[in-house]
Amino acid sequence: MTTAAPPDQGEIACPRCGATVAGDQDWCLSCGDGARTRVVPTPNWRLPLLLAAAVSALALIAILLAFVQLTRDSAPVTTTTTAPAATVPPATTLPPAATTVPPATTLPPATTLPPATTLPPAATGGAPTTPAPTTTPQGALPGSTSPAPGATTTTP
Repeated sequence: MTTAAPPDQGEIACPRCGATVAGDQDWCLSCGDGARTRVVPTPNWRLPLLLAAAVSALALIAILLAFVQLTRDSAPVTTTTTAPAATVPPATTLPPAATTVPPATTLPPATTLPPATTLPPAATGGAPTTPAPTTTPQGALPGSTSPAPGATTTTP
């Protein structure tokens, strides 16, 4: 029993390089190009790109119109002019103290001592002396030896 050989498709020339391609070959052995394969051209993307650009432009215009509509202030602006007033320098305020001072208490006025009398020259050794006047420091109690807190004292 013998089998019939498939029909010979014949030899063709390679469309790229012109080399001979046998009937059972699909690819050219010289350049590697498909000899019996039909290559479909790439699709045209121009129309889809134009549609996407048009939709994007419309969306951008809608966003801009919405922004303008939301930020529009339709209330009329009234301007008033006033005469310049005399400028007063602002009062400066001191920062608050770190420690608090207790409120001052009202004390009776300081008592003054009667003027000192001069001793006779015989008792002091010949020269008359007058003692320095003493004052009670403000805030100190009469008769006390220590001044009140925060009071100043004077010494002769």
